[in-house]
Amino acid sequence: MHESNGATEAVKEIAEQFSRPSAEVHEILKSELCRLDREARIKQYIPILAIKQVKELMRRRSLNH
Repeated sequence: MHESNGATEAVKEIAEQFSRPSAEVHEILKSELCRLDREARIKQYIPILAIKQVKELMRRRSLNH
């Protein structure tokens, strides 16, 4: 995955927001990017959608713990 500065900043922000290691958030983001790349017809918005999905997943995880 080629990571842009925006993605790097998003990983840091999400990690801080949910008190999780950056490496964990990075792996989840990488997974979401790959999943969306396989499924999406319009590739332009994949990074935005992936970041949104990671935040939602982290929210759900924090509610379950």
